Amino acid sequence: MAGSKPQTSREKALLAMKTLPPDGYFEWDGKDEDDHPLTKEEMQEGIGQARKKNGAAGGEPQDCDDDPPG
Repeated sequence: MAGSKPQTSREKALLAMKTLPPDGYFEWDGKDEDDHPLTKEEMQEGIGQARKKNGAAGGEPQDCDDDPPG
Protein backbone atom coordinates (compact mmCIF):
# COMPACT_ATOMS: atom_id res chain seq x y z
CA MET A 1 0.00 0.00 0.00
CA ALA A 2 1.54 3.22 -1.10
CA GLY A 3 1.61 5.96 1.50
CA SER A 4 0.76 3.81 4.54
CA LYS A 5 3.34 3.77 7.29
CA PRO A 6 4.24 0.67 9.30
CA GLN A 7 2.49 0.41 12.66
CA THR A 8 4.40 0.36 15.91
CA SER A 9 3.69 -2.30 18.53
CA ARG A 10 1.85 0.31 20.57
CA GLU A 11 -0.36 1.27 17.66
CA LYS A 12 -1.12 -2.39 16.95
CA ALA A 13 -2.05 -2.99 20.60
CA LEU A 14 -4.32 0.08 20.70
CA LEU A 15 -6.03 -1.00 17.50
CA ALA A 16 -6.55 -4.53 18.85
CA MET A 17 -8.11 -3.19 22.07
CA LYS A 18 -10.74 -1.15 20.24
CA THR A 19 -12.87 -4.24 19.73
CA LEU A 20 -13.59 -6.44 22.74
CA PRO A 21 -13.21 -10.17 22.11
CA PRO A 22 -16.58 -12.02 22.25
CA ASP A 23 -15.64 -13.77 25.50
CA GLY A 24 -13.91 -10.74 27.05
CA TYR A 25 -10.27 -10.46 28.05
CA PHE A 26 -10.34 -12.62 31.17
CA GLU A 27 -10.90 -16.35 31.29
CA TRP A 28 -11.09 -17.94 34.72
CA ASP A 29 -9.58 -21.41 34.83
CA GLY A 30 -11.69 -22.39 37.88
CA LYS A 31 -8.68 -23.50 39.91
CA ASP A 32 -8.45 -20.68 42.45
CA GLU A 33 -11.69 -19.23 43.84
CA ASP A 34 -9.88 -15.99 44.76
CA ASP A 35 -9.17 -15.36 41.07
CA HIS A 36 -12.74 -15.58 39.79
CA PRO A 37 -14.22 -12.43 38.23
CA LEU A 38 -16.46 -10.45 40.59
CA THR A 39 -20.17 -10.43 40.05
CA LYS A 40 -21.94 -7.07 39.93
CA GLU A 41 -23.24 -7.70 43.46
CA GLU A 42 -19.74 -8.49 44.78
CA MET A 43 -18.38 -5.34 43.16
CA GLN A 44 -21.15 -3.17 44.67
CA GLU A 45 -20.57 -4.71 48.11
CA GLY A 46 -16.83 -3.95 47.90
CA ILE A 47 -17.51 -0.37 46.82
CA GLY A 48 -19.93 0.07 49.73
CA GLN A 49 -17.38 -1.28 52.21
CA ALA A 50 -14.67 1.01 50.85
CA ARG A 51 -16.98 4.02 51.14
CA LYS A 52 -17.81 3.16 54.75
CA LYS A 53 -14.14 2.74 55.56
CA ASN A 54 -12.83 5.80 53.71
CA GLY A 55 -15.89 8.01 53.61
CA ALA A 56 -17.88 8.72 50.47
CA ALA A 57 -16.24 11.00 47.95
CA GLY A 58 -17.70 14.49 47.77
CA GLY A 59 -18.88 14.50 51.37
CA GLU A 60 -17.82 16.61 54.30
CA PRO A 61 -14.07 16.75 54.91
CA GLN A 62 -13.07 14.38 57.67
CA ASP A 63 -11.09 15.47 60.72
CA CYS A 64 -7.49 14.34 60.58
CA ASP A 65 -5.80 13.24 63.79
CA ASP A 66 -2.40 12.85 62.14
CA ASP A 67 -0.97 15.93 63.84
CA PRO A 68 1.32 15.02 66.75
CA PRO A 69 0.04 16.12 70.15
CA GLY A 70 1.68 19.24 71.42
